[in-house]
Amino acid sequence: MSYWRKCPRCNDRSYEVLRTHAHCVSCNYSPDLLERPMSPDDLPIPTWAENLGDKTTKEDSDESGPSLEGAA
Repeated sequence: MSYWRKCPRCNDRSYEVLRTHAHCVSCNYSPDLLERPMSPDDLPIPTWAENLGDKTTKEDSDESGPSLEGAA
């Protein structure tokens, strides 16, 4: 059974209280998630996306395109 209440964080009436947990569908607030320790698996950014920022070598850049010298 679900009950919609006013969210304690965003004050929107989108705070859903279930038998197992409660969460706000507007701001994603959940007091159940605040009580447990965070782990790397809880990060919203996948590891492959985090690793994209590490590629800063010149080989990966697109600056070595065709030369326009002598073009009319």
